[in-house]
Amino acid sequence: MNSKHLWPVLSILLGVSWLGLIVADGFYAADHRWGQGISETQGHLALLGLALLVLARPLRPWLPQLPQERRWLGLTTLGFALTHTLSTVKHSLGGRWDGVLFLEPNLQLGLGLGAVSLGLLLPLALTSFDKARRALGPFWQKLHWLIFPAAILAVLHTLGTGVHYLNLVNGAGLVVVGLAVGWLRWALLTPPANSPPPTGPGPQNPA
Repeated sequence: MNSKHLWPVLSILLGVSWLGLIVADGFYAADHRWGQGISETQGHLALLGLALLVLARPLRPWLPQLPQERRWLGLTTLGFALTHTLSTVKHSLGGRWDGVLFLEPNLQLGLGLGAVSLGLLLPLALTSFDKARRALGPFWQKLHWLIFPAAILAVLHTLGTGVHYLNLVNGAGLVVVGLAVGWLRWALLTPPANSPPPTGPGPQNPA
C-alpha cells in the first residue's frame, strides 16, 4: 500500500473501531466479562494512539501525513480513553465511581495514574484548535508537551491494573515508555530545523 494512503486507512479503522466497540458494549450490556474485554480493548487502542502521537516524527517516513493529523488522532485517542474509563466503571466497579475505594491499594494507585493521564489529555484536546493556538501563543507548545507524561502514566496505569493482560502487552508497554523517554530527550537536545510549516488541514498538534 502506498504510504500516503496508509494514514487515511488507519484513521478510518480507528474511528470505526471506536464506534464499533461502543455498539458492541451496548448489545451485551449485562455481560460484565464481555464488557471488561471491551474496556481492555479500548485501553489498548488508546495506548496505540498515544504511541503514534509520541512517535509521530520518527514515523514520518512511513506515515508522512501523521504529524499533520495529530489533532484527529489526539481526539480519537481521548475518545478511546474516555470510553475505556466509562466501561471500566460500568463493568468492573459495578457502575459506581466510589467502587475504587474497595479495591486493593495497588489497583487504586494504578487507576489513579490512569485518571491523571486522562486529565492531562483533556487540556490538549480542548486547545487542539487553531483559535486556541493563536490565543495561547508560545505557551501552547509548552502545554502540548504534556503528551509525554500522559503517555508514560498511561503505560504505568496499564502495568498497575492490567491483571488480565498478556505479558506481551506489558512488554510492549515498557517499549513505549522507553521510546517516549528517548524521543523526549532527542527533541529537547535537537535544535528545530528551519523548515516551512505543514500544509495539512491543522497544526502539528500532539492532541
